[in-house]
Amino acid sequence: MRLLIGIILLSWFSLAEAQQISVKTFRKLENDLSARTENRLDQNGDVCALIKVVVPEQGFYFDGDGNGIVTVERKIGEYWVFIPYGSRYLTVKHDNLGVLRAYAYPERIEKACVYELVLTTGRVHTVVEEAELQSGWLILQSEPSGADVYLDDKLQGTTPFQKKLLLGKYRYRLELPLYHSAAGVVELTEEGRQQLSVPLSPAFGYVTVRTEPETGAEIMVDGEESGLKTNATTARLSSGVHRITVKLDMYQPQVKEVEVKDGDTTVVAFTMQPNFAELSLSAPDSAELYIDGMFVGKGKYRGRLMEGLHDLEARQASHRSDKRQELISAGKSVEMILQPRPIYGKLDVITTPMDAEVWIDNRSYGKTPLTVTDLLISNREVELRKQGYASVRRTVKIEENKLQTLQETLSSGRSVTLQTDREGDILYVDGKRIGVSPQKLELSYGIHTIRAERGEQHTEKELEVTETGGESVVTLGFGLLSGIRWSSSVTPKQKEILSRLVGNMVQVEGGRFQMG
Repeated sequence: MRLLIGIILLSWFSLAEAQQISVKTFRKLENDLSARTENRLDQNGDVCALIKVVVPEQGFYFDGDGNGIVTVERKIGEYWVFIPYGSRYLTVKHDNLGVLRAYAYPERIEKACVYELVLTTGRVHTVVEEAELQSGWLILQSEPSGADVYLDDKLQGTTPFQKKLLLGKYRYRLELPLYHSAAGVVELTEEGRQQLSVPLSPAFGYVTVRTEPETGAEIMVDGEESGLKTNATTARLSSGVHRITVKLDMYQPQVKEVEVKDGDTTVVAFTMQPNFAELSLSAPDSAELYIDGMFVGKGKYRGRLMEGLHDLEARQASHRSDKRQELISAGKSVEMILQPRPIYGKLDVITTPMDAEVWIDNRSYGKTPLTVTDLLISNREVELRKQGYASVRRTVKIEENKLQTLQETLSSGRSVTLQTDREGDILYVDGKRIGVSPQKLELSYGIHTIRAERGEQHTEKELEVTETGGESVVTLGFGLLSGIRWSSSVTPKQKEILSRLVGNMVQVEGGRFQMG
């Protein structure tokens, strides 16, 4: 090989001068945060100041004063010189351009600040000419492709690989993860081309993992999650011994070491050991079941429970809860009946008049006077019923071991005021004279005939008295009846029929009317 190197030095200064380096400008870059983002620390742990030396040439060296220089980095078009704050001088050296010695900074160098030093230098231009060399092409292929290609222990690329090289012998090596390496020697001769196709042998296998009596266990390989659940086959595993772990809720984790062989699938089976018992709880249908304070259902529960000490409870309204603490052993079946105990109180029911039917929560208990025992504690809806009297409904709070008393007077009717459009008219109820209008009296529940008489005229109507309400003031009007003069030939029966007919008439002042 022939190598010709010419060095031409072009300077903006006199060629006679030995120094080819000078300072053009020095300034502080107020808005530059590079020193802080780089965060280089000096020997005292303080953030360095940064001098950005702007110079187009390469090959410069830098020395500091007694504080030294922390580090120098080459960037495009400049050097970054990290120095401790408080530094005072900087020396710049170049093999061809000379030395700028002990340049004194024109201002104090502050911590974590950035400064720009622009240098004016001569220019170095290097020209290299090489002699013509003899070469050839090396082509390497592998199955599968993608293998790293090493020539003389230096990485050159990946297969399929082609490169022009000097003639001669080369040691090659192909490496691909999960395959055995292939190596050899290849020689490039004057023929100008050498091609090799290299098959790579697998250095991996597979593991099929199975569990019983249940599947769905998480599979871990060498402590790492595989993302698989049993029963399943792993992805490629490098040949050798691997640690297989299976985990399934309510079962003990299990671990086995498995040897993976080149190109083979190894089967490993686990028999999972339960860490739970089968629990069956029974209680009255309305009772709420709790395990360790958590509601699990009503009346009946069947499920798995981890071994250990557990709180079991049945809760029922108006009952004392049945609570138990049980030690549950893994692999066992446990059956348990929980029976909350009822909490009772008593109620005396007295009415005036007697013999009223007593209904509690829509269930008949008998007639008053009555003592009801063994009533579950809570608010009870009590209703008292008697023919011809208004029913009474009351809410009674029954308390443990206490006797409550409910005493009621039943109402047989309702107060009603009877009147006409003139005072002094004679009033009758159900054919019995009760006085003159207006008249306030107590009427029993049911349908009554109300009648008013004014001389030879009378009017009447039916009135229904109910527990839920109705008319409290009843007015009987004579209307057109007041203007009738009866002939002596009209019999009482005729008067009664005609009075009813006239009583239903209305007076109008003429015109057309539609009736219906």
